[in-house]
Amino acid sequence: MALALNQEIIADFTIHGRVLPTSSKHGTLELMHHLETLRPDIVIALGLAADAKKVRLERVALNFDDFLIADNNGDRITETPIVEGASNAYFSNLPLKLMQKELEKKGTPTEISLSAGSFVCNHIYYHLLHALHEKNKEALAGFIHIPALPQANRESAFLKLKEAMISALSLTVDYAL
Repeated sequence: MALALNQEIIADFTIHGRVLPTSSKHGTLELMHHLETLRPDIVIALGLAADAKKVRLERVALNFDDFLIADNNGDRITETPIVEGASNAYFSNLPLKLMQKELEKKGTPTEISLSAGSFVCNHIYYHLLHALHEKNKEALAGFIHIPALPQANRESAFLKLKEAMISALSLTVDYAL
């Protein structure tokens, strides 16, 4: 989805879609590089939640890793703070309720979740919000988990989801302005 949205323009803002590795170490390094070079006003990270039935707008990033399996780098971090001594949690400042309404209006089942889990998605999400907090950056930021698309009609389901995401992103840009 990130690559499909790359270079889309919404209200004079260009989307810079990037794909991060499913690795706590390398994903974080790439995220920090992109934050530094792009200096975004809005950051919406996306991740796959293969078992989800709906799009999940993640409200909270927890300072806690507890990987049930190893990431793509072979690391399996258990019961460990992501950033030692930092806040236990950060909250998204995206207009989640408005985004949920917009996505559902476009026919995309959506829910607001209170946990991005304890694997790489939460790890990246926490680093994102922590970095913005540390830099006192007022950027809007959050994380969206996208369910696996059905095998049947995969292309049309993807296009429908892409259209809904663009609509939700437009609403977010309007909110930011």
